[in-house]
Amino acid sequence: MLRRIGSEQLQVGMFVARLGGPWINHPFWRARFLVASAEQIRQIQSAGVREVWIDLLKGRNVPAPEGGDAAASAILPSPPAPGAGESADAPSPATLEAEIVHARALLQSGKAVIGSMFADVRMGRALELSGALLLVDSASRSLSRHGQALLALARLKARGDDNYLHAFAVCALMIAVGRTLGLPDDEVRELGLAGLVHDIGKLTVPDAASRSGERTPEQDEAYRRHPSASYRLLNEARLYSNIPLDVCVHHHERVDGRGFPFGLIGRELSVHAKIGAICDTYDALTGGHPGHQPWSPARAMEYMAVRVDTLFDRRVFKAFSRTVGIYPLGTVLRLRSNRLAVVCAQNDADPLRPRVMAFYSVAQSRPVPNALIDLRHSDETVVAFENAADWGYTEEQLLELYAPAA
Repeated sequence: MLRRIGSEQLQVGMFVARLGGPWINHPFWRARFLVASAEQIRQIQSAGVREVWIDLLKGRNVPAPEGGDAAASAILPSPPAPGAGESADAPSPATLEAEIVHARALLQSGKAVIGSMFADVRMGRALELSGALLLVDSASRSLSRHGQALLALARLKARGDDNYLHAFAVCALMIAVGRTLGLPDDEVRELGLAGLVHDIGKLTVPDAASRSGERTPEQDEAYRRHPSASYRLLNEARLYSNIPLDVCVHHHERVDGRGFPFGLIGRELSVHAKIGAICDTYDALTGGHPGHQPWSPARAMEYMAVRVDTLFDRRVFKAFSRTVGIYPLGTVLRLRSNRLAVVCAQNDADPLRPRVMAFYSVAQSRPVPNALIDLRHSDETVVAFENAADWGYTEEQLLELYAPAA
């Protein structure tokens, strides 16, 4: 049973069967989804959607007003759509600390969306992708407010959340790199969706085969089938977009032809697949999961840099480096003074000299009072990068140093 309501009446728990307004002809919005968060509602409204059809058999109805006045429960008029040239989605810049708060909430609400997609696959149901597009839009807005907050936070993977956060982290990275490359907005949006679903086929692979580390030949063969499984699942979901399909199948290909499943070389790969390969590899290296201890961001960047032109495309890697920084936010550096410092801000004009927060004396083997240092205007220099865990610090503890909670 469908009911048409104004988008301002939409509530968490309602099941959206159809959206009206300027997005109605966009193929991404043809799927149906359960509204899981207030952020989804805000995204629908900011997109200029004025009317929504809800399925009363699959979700909640508009609550009746007190007193049961049927006339009062009539559909209220929708707000006018943005006028010509008026942007409904222009987020204001935010400080790192403020955006970390927003990013935490986004990660939490997004978990339900991605978890629902994963559950669909495990239960053999067709994927519903409209909720995923709302999540992509939310990530895009976060990156517009602050270019590093979401990237830093998505790298902090909690036990049991690694698959979900890997999908979200790759989504955010691909959006950011697509913007750095100057790709059109619609392509960047599809890159974000590609990041969310790029490994969806792994859910069809036995657990032992999907883990990192050594595999038996049979397990390796099963693992190498997951890109094709992703493609099949997205086709069954009637995804009318080539970019997510392309990235799902080709993000394990390498420019020298040593990748899989087809052994394609650089000129046979799209820029979107090359972006997916780099973002997926970086997050896999920096994220902790069974069979792999997380690397520091700087170590991962170093590893990837020496494999440019063999595994990774040079142009895309340069864009990736500009996006996350030579020393990404949260990187632990050893300074000439023998202090450890965490990178807390990039210097675009001089990426080798970021702003850092010194917090530990190696010589004294103890924490020292925090000291903010801009390496562009200091005698301090970087002598090495370090792994936070080697010094007894977690990524969350470092986050409190460079983006303390309010």
